[in-house]
Amino acid sequence: MRLFQDEIEVGVLPEDAHCKLDDNKEYILDLYPCPLGKEFCTGNCYYYTEEKDIDEETTNEPTS
Repeated sequence: MRLFQDEIEVGVLPEDAHCKLDDNKEYILDLYPCPLGKEFCTGNCYYYTEEKDIDEETTNEPTS
């Protein structure tokens, strides 16, 4: 998926950038097609996030 901000194509994003609608939580620039059917992403979509999933954070915690 191509991402544009202020009409400039973005080539690097934080590693946790993904679409909340994507079950696989793929890196947003590797995601294709857009779950909403858009040609490109602007990052202004409600479903775009750069935050880790809460499930991933708790899964990676060490166990005692």
